[in-house]
Amino acid sequence: MTYLLPLFYSEFIIWYKRSNLKVMTFRLIPTDCDSTGEIVVDEKLKAIVKKAIPEYDEDFEVLLVAVKIAAENLYPYYTPMHCIPSYMDIEITQLRRVYPITERGRRFLKTQIDTNIELAEALFEEDITQVEQERDRKLALAGGRALLKIAGLSEEEFEQELKPLEPDLLLGRYHRLLNDEFPLKDVPFLINLLCYSRKSSIISNTDIGYFSDFGAIIRQSWLEDNQIKNNEIRRNLAAYSEVVKKAIKENPNEDFLNLVDKLFPQLQNLEKITELKCPAISCVIFLKLQRELFQEQILEGTSFASIVEKFKESNYHKELAIGLFILGISFGFDTFCSTYYQYCNLDFLIPKEK
Repeated sequence: MTYLLPLFYSEFIIWYKRSNLKVMTFRLIPTDCDSTGEIVVDEKLKAIVKKAIPEYDEDFEVLLVAVKIAAENLYPYYTPMHCIPSYMDIEITQLRRVYPITERGRRFLKTQIDTNIELAEALFEEDITQVEQERDRKLALAGGRALLKIAGLSEEEFEQELKPLEPDLLLGRYHRLLNDEFPLKDVPFLINLLCYSRKSSIISNTDIGYFSDFGAIIRQSWLEDNQIKNNEIRRNLAAYSEVVKKAIKENPNEDFLNLVDKLFPQLQNLEKITELKCPAISCVIFLKLQRELFQEQILEGTSFASIVEKFKESNYHKELAIGLFILGISFGFDTFCSTYYQYCNLDFLIPKEK
């Protein structure tokens, strides 16, 4: 009988070099084959493979192999006593086909493995893509929740504000990962917020610059034929720009929280007129920390701790929570995992010095 076995690339190389691989039998996926010996891919097999594929960062790190095993040689999945998983040795002579999980993975593997090995076409690429998208969605949301916990904020307290933002934020993250060029047309504002990257050299590199960034995103998001046709948005955006320019002249190095207080009326006006789904202040918090994270690569290198401390002492708790949630979804859990684990003081970490 033919079985599919999901393997890490490193496992396959060890098997190839040593001709024998010990595996737990529950990893073997039974299949049906047609008259030519090809595996019949049906919905049941797709569902099993989607659950059986191990976690990976890159799609070339995992592959599927078809192995021929006689029924009498296949041990039960678990030994009768104590439900201990059973193992079996699979010889390289039992290998029938090697299937990359995606075409991209196939192209990469062709440059890495023995050129005598024939790589078959990917059987489950569409299903694997669904698995990747669902995994990315979970990691993105986990990133948002992790930042709230690190900041000492309750997700439950702000759930009514955060939950409605998830679809647009996840779609914005998707477009950003695809490197879709800002501004995207006819999309919700939050998508353009996540896709925005500062290009103008005239925007200040101090904190006031993030308020200019916000205005630029508003302007580009509502442009039609190189002009903003909504008169009210155009007037309020012009008034907002004047206040930002005035703030730059008065003190280009003004503290971030002081700027939020100073520009609050204009930010609130733009928020209402453009019917933003989230507070304008949250967007500016996100823009500041996003740029700092791009530059520093780690949360500890940003003004995260300072912003959390100051904003928790202010009246902007909701705005802070939403801004951090946007940041967490944009970057994903893996960016903050080390900080999160330290915050949780997990047992496997080196004890902190008191």
